[in-house]
Amino acid sequence: QMTPGGTPAPQGTLATLAVKVSPHVSWRRTWLGGAIAVGAFAALVVGFMVLRAMGIGPMGSLRGKGTFGAQETILVADFRGPPSDSTLGSTVAEALRTDLAQSTTLKVLTRANVRDILSLMQRPPESTVQFELAREIATREGAKAVLDGAIVQLGQSYVVSARLVSSLDGSELATFRETASNEDGLIGAVGKLSRAVREKAGESLRTIQASSELERVTTPSLPALRKYVEGSKIADEGGDTERGLALLQEAVTLDSGFAMAWRKMAVLLQNENRDQPRALAAIATAYRHRDRLTEMERLVTEGYYYTRGPTPDRDKAIAAYEDALRIDSTSTSALNNAAVVYGEKREHVRAEELYRRVTGLPRTFGGAFTNLITTQILNHRPGAVLDSTAAAFRARFPTSNDLWEADWYAAWGQGNLARADSIAHATQANARTPRQQIRSAGALASTAEFRGRTAEALRWATISDQAWLRIEPSPAAHLQFVLDSLYLLAQYTPDRVRARATLERALARVPLTEIPAEDRPYQQLAQLAVLLEDPALARSAAQGWERDQRASVADSVGTRAYFQAHVAFAEKRWLEGIGLVREAYARYAMGERLAEFLMARAFDAAGQADSAIAHYEAFLAVAQPTPFLGTAWRARSHERLAELYESKGDLARAGEEYARFIEQWANADPELQPAVRAARERLAAIKGKTG
Repeated sequence: QMTPGGTPAPQGTLATLAVKVSPHVSWRRTWLGGAIAVGAFAALVVGFMVLRAMGIGPMGSLRGKGTFGAQETILVADFRGPPSDSTLGSTVAEALRTDLAQSTTLKVLTRANVRDILSLMQRPPESTVQFELAREIATREGAKAVLDGAIVQLGQSYVVSARLVSSLDGSELATFRETASNEDGLIGAVGKLSRAVREKAGESLRTIQASSELERVTTPSLPALRKYVEGSKIADEGGDTERGLALLQEAVTLDSGFAMAWRKMAVLLQNENRDQPRALAAIATAYRHRDRLTEMERLVTEGYYYTRGPTPDRDKAIAAYEDALRIDSTSTSALNNAAVVYGEKREHVRAEELYRRVTGLPRTFGGAFTNLITTQILNHRPGAVLDSTAAAFRARFPTSNDLWEADWYAAWGQGNLARADSIAHATQANARTPRQQIRSAGALASTAEFRGRTAEALRWATISDQAWLRIEPSPAAHLQFVLDSLYLLAQYTPDRVRARATLERALARVPLTEIPAEDRPYQQLAQLAVLLEDPALARSAAQGWERDQRASVADSVGTRAYFQAHVAFAEKRWLEGIGLVREAYARYAMGERLAEFLMARAFDAAGQADSAIAHYEAFLAVAQPTPFLGTAWRARSHERLAELYESKGDLARAGEEYARFIEQWANADPELQPAVRAARERLAAIKGKTG
């Protein structure tokens, strides 16, 4: 030991000090002193928590003050960035939205929500949403507050400031400020600001601390985050998918584990049905890095992976979406995607329930109403229900360009073809968008085909295809144009030699090698092969799919069964083909209507009348929610069922089927009228026998 002067202290001095102190120092006194200190600290903490919960003092929470409830919706405005950096403000705002999405007390309007609202306000979806516009949107949507802010650059450092403003009266509820020593520190600063907002809102410190850091649920790379935000905006709001994908690719190059960017890339590719190997790789990578997502994002990603990824499992997809709905029962993406999966599983009642929930949300989208109508048709709902859904669509989105489709579907679902045609004709005459022109002409082609008016159907199909070619004049679109017409003709024209020659000329003009591998129409070629009884064409289509597309298909086993079934039918191996159809159907590679019709025709050709009757009846019992697949099959099925029932001596049912066939094709083209006259004669003979 040393004295104050730096010399060693004599031993006697230490002993004397010890004797003097000993009456006052003991283990008991030491323990009591510590206990008092700990107790004082605990009291301080408890007092702080009480004051915070009650909203007293500068640390009081908005929930404690009664300004916020247990869960409030807020809108994050696009922050103002430095004049020299046009993208930093939107990047920081998107980072805040992502991080605040982890909150248990705040619900944040996403950029997609805001785009939908801007459309309703008849503003461009790419509008910059700064404070005044943000407050208007928040007021419309019943959001409690707007989080507005700015980033100021001071040399190498940055200051991020924000204010929480009441959307109702514009009063300032709280202010926040964080600094970053350089650009690399901005993400950490934004994460701290986000946590401060959550704490001020009144969220428990325990749940805040349990949240992942912002750089963990997005990316630690600000340049990568910039690319992600810019790419998403260009693709979603600017309509430039190609440029958006390029920016997203740059984002994942900067951060290979950036799960949000990988998932966005997969969604864009899947939505446009392009470059499927790349889409599968992107969703698989997003899934592999799903621990770098918020809980909600992780569950939605898992659901998407198990629906559209390389190893589809619809039960796991539904489980993920249902878990997401337990976190946020108003998530439009989770509700809609779960409904889609239930529809694919043919659980249409559950799908209808979820679509109805989507349409009832304050922040829904127009497509949810048409999804609901088509599902209601599958569930055989009465016409009043279909009309009610269309009316609800009109009330929510009175200026939507897709309103006519809801009305058209409602009319089609009720079998009111005259009304459906009236709606489609009016839309065609006053089309405001290419989609309206393409789809209204396609609708008119379908109802014409349903009535057996082949020439009229071809005319409208040509108008639809020409409108499509104007916006996408690709080799694939040109070939598809020919295949659409040829498929329609092949069902009614017995001259198969001429039909094959037409196909050969089309393939000579547009060789498959000029079309990207993922766009080659092998399924349509396989279907044509069955109609033309052309085994070589069926085998060529199956081999082409194996060579060019198998690796890009989620369930290649089911799709292979689809192609092999068409090969078997083209080769008249009926019973083997039936087994392959069942496999494709069980693996969701073939729809119910197509599967039932193919099996009916196969059993019929194999001479198994009872099984043929059962499958024709099953085919006719499946509602047709959209008219773009096999509208002619119904008439042919009624005609053949009538013949089968008559051959079995069931004249009553034969008469019913002849009557349905006659009604559908009463005004068919002249070349189809001999079949109608024959049916009339058979029906008259049956009535003569049965009275």
